[in-house]
Amino acid sequence: MNSTITTCYYHHELIGWLKICATEDAVTNIEFVNKPSNYLGPSGHPVLARVVLELDNYFEGKSGIFTTPIHFIEGSKFQQMVWRELLKIPPGQTMSYAQVASAIGKPKAARAVGTANGKNPIPIIVPCHRVINSNGHLGGYSSGVELKKALIDHEKTFSQIFPLEVEAKLVIISESPWEIVSGLNELDSIGKFALAPIHRLHFKDFYFDLHDRSLTKRKWGLRLRRQEDGAKIALKGPGLELKDGSIERPELEMEWSQQALDKILKLMVKIGINIDSKPETGNGNVEKSLRSLGLTVIQERDTHRIVRKMYGTTKREPIGEFVIDQVSFFVGNKPFNHYEIEIESWVAPESELIQNSVQFLKLKFGDSLMPWKIDKLATVQIVSDLFRSGKLTNVVSGDLLTRSNYETIQNEFVQKF
Repeated sequence: MNSTITTCYYHHELIGWLKICATEDAVTNIEFVNKPSNYLGPSGHPVLARVVLELDNYFEGKSGIFTTPIHFIEGSKFQQMVWRELLKIPPGQTMSYAQVASAIGKPKAARAVGTANGKNPIPIIVPCHRVINSNGHLGGYSSGVELKKALIDHEKTFSQIFPLEVEAKLVIISESPWEIVSGLNELDSIGKFALAPIHRLHFKDFYFDLHDRSLTKRKWGLRLRRQEDGAKIALKGPGLELKDGSIERPELEMEWSQQALDKILKLMVKIGINIDSKPETGNGNVEKSLRSLGLTVIQERDTHRIVRKMYGTTKREPIGEFVIDQVSFFVGNKPFNHYEIEIESWVAPESELIQNSVQFLKLKFGDSLMPWKIDKLATVQIVSDLFRSGKLTNVVSGDLLTRSNYETIQNEFVQKF
């Protein structure tokens, strides 16, 4: 972490003035201040320019997502644990001080959580304004309760530019994962949720990025999916871990067309990536159109998917989806297979479907299933990096990952992402 800190100021009528401090790598402090005598803009500083763009999107109601790296240079271990927990509260939702205390495993520390909340060094991005009293009253805020209420109200009216998907993942860990898949296929229901008949798909995914890895650095992914009936293009955002352990992620997927590509490019501008060149069109070659924009394939993988709709006890329409993926990819000439379960909820509250389903599957299949919070793009990327560096050892049967491998991947994800 570079120790040189640069400052800029930011203004919006809702909040007044912010003083933002950052190193070359991350935002370190945001402070509410009076109007400065000398305005200092981002001045080409990559981190400051990026966070200013995301603040603009936030206050314009376009996106509540902040992907600019942050770094805590102050605070006790407990306080930093609280601040990291606050990052899991989605825009438009709140938690009580007692709920935050329970979430970090300190159920009697609600008062200490309140103290940590008040010392949050990076407000707005670390959303301490989303923590309220158990009785529903707002509680305190370092810059006044009126501002706290204004921020909460603002987030309730967000006009999301991306559809949001909410899902939980489990990886299958076994020397014979196909036997686990066979057992899963025999299920008629998952707990009280009925399963529709099996539908099988086969597709190839290609992830693209610019040469400077702008999308990867912002935790976004641009995916081209090729299957028998055509191609789809998708822009996927960073995941936010919710209170129930599920992951909420923005994702927009469309059938491939020039109009779809134009929409994707406009949305990329919203996250700070502006591609000036025009794609080559009219030749029917999707990959060539993307490469003509300066994009290159950073990951390729093959997926065999089993899909089953999920139904509640009193509803005729499906309320979610149960998916089993066998993901195959190569690192050099070395093949790997990754088996993953996804449970996606289409209704609120998501927690009932997701929590009950995960609990049922864990009870039935035990240690063969491991909760997983890393998307496939990052999973494959980390496996590739670890294998090339010789850090991925004890691979089962030549192409299957062990539990210790997955634990190594998790540790690497925490450090890198």
